[in-house]
Amino acid sequence: MSGMKFDPDTMRSALSWVVDSTQAEEWAIADLLARELDPHARSAVHLLISPDTPLALLVRAKSIFKTLRVEGETPEDRHLGSVLYASAIAAALVHHGEHISRQREASLRRALARIDDDLSLPRPLRALASTALTRLPPAP
Repeated sequence: MSGMKFDPDTMRSALSWVVDSTQAEEWAIADLLARELDPHARSAVHLLISPDTPLALLVRAKSIFKTLRVEGETPEDRHLGSVLYASAIAAALVHHGEHISRQREASLRRALARIDDDLSLPRPLRALASTALTRLPPAP
């Protein structure tokens, strides 16, 4: 270690996501994943609610958040992965008019309704879920 030099500005930039995070630890992980996808994303929520996020990026986000949903270390990580996975699908539907999942509509409808009803989630994410619900065909 004695030969290593640290540039404080580089370290500050690399860890700024930790300082910027105002959410619980699992949100910090989600925000880091979002910044890996898009270095300009302020957070996972920002990535998903922005109408400027390209469809291809939402497809990649869905895949990454699906992995978090399945392989997250804690139940909180897996729950957040589920929320963000469904939200990526919702974002594609709302912002691009595209359905990017083979998820059955009934299952997607339930997931979006849970997000819409969960007052612990950020309001913009709940609003995205609510709007996506209106874009799905009516339940049979």
